[in-house]
Amino acid sequence: MHGQHRWVPQLGCIGYVVRSPPVVLAYLCHVPDATRMTTNTIYTLLIDAATEQIQGDWTICRLTVHFLSDPANHATDIEFAGTYLDPTGEDHPLTTDFADEVTEAMQQLYQNRKRDGHPRANVLQVDFSPSGQFTTAYSWDQEMQDEDEHFSNGGTAKEWEAIRAAKYGNP
Repeated sequence: MHGQHRWVPQLGCIGYVVRSPPVVLAYLCHVPDATRMTTNTIYTLLIDAATEQIQGDWTICRLTVHFLSDPANHATDIEFAGTYLDPTGEDHPLTTDFADEVTEAMQQLYQNRKRDGHPRANVLQVDFSPSGQFTTAYSWDQEMQDEDEHFSNGGTAKEWEAIRAAKYGNP
């Protein structure tokens, strides 16, 4: 008998999938406590949640997570974006309407990285395949951070357009 952790969206939990002869499948579930999740468990949760959104065959998926500050609530807002390729190489948008537990896990990942002394990052890019192989890359997007801070402090869109043009040029 063997098993693996897997996000079970129908149940809203992390499951331990157990298979034993003759073909018995069970989900021993618990709702994840993001404060106790390891980094790899968080990645697994994110990848499983994204995989559940993909319809049909696919070859690779890229999921981008933006970590945005929310100083008023001493929190981190999370935004997701993603695309995947089908076997013909056609690009498709990924639906990123994930369960709240996924967002909470990403917030915990951000806090874990801060606590562990990793370099500042406000963007996480995860590339993964149907086989479960994945890579992660963290980066810092100063323009995104400046925009986030501007609007968090009550700035207007018109003001931001002028600031952005002066600091970063026109798109």
